[in-house]
Amino acid sequence: MAGRLKSLHLRCGFAQGQMRSDRVASVPKILTTDEAIFLLAIQPKDAGALITIYDNHSRRLRRTATRLFGRDPEVVARVVNSILVAIGRKAATYDPQTMSAGEWVRDCANAEAGRLREALCGAGGSAGRRKRGAV
Repeated sequence: MAGRLKSLHLRCGFAQGQMRSDRVASVPKILTTDEAIFLLAIQPKDAGALITIYDNHSRRLRRTATRLFGRDPEVVARVVNSILVAIGRKAATYDPQTMSAGEWVRDCANAEAGRLREALCGAGGSAGRRKRGAV
């Protein structure tokens, strides 16, 4: 994996250990989801890698958000953004030997959307209310 990260660093135009700016124009347009996740493991806020994840999985991310939060486009967009942030934050946990990048993105999307839904429900949001009282 270290060799793959080194070659990915070089391919994306920066030396290992060196941070590059988040200018989207400087990122190759042909990143795979695997490569994007590896870049996010190094730099969780890498704009180009997040855009790659969105470009490759936008339908899946939007479906997940719509399934749990309804069709309001503003809400769906906010949920998708939260999912992308979670993907960046969790990228270092991705292990390509246990699942494909697409499966990992799906699992992250479901987990983050579920967490958001639970937070909304727990706060007495319109998505459903839990009854107060002894458990």
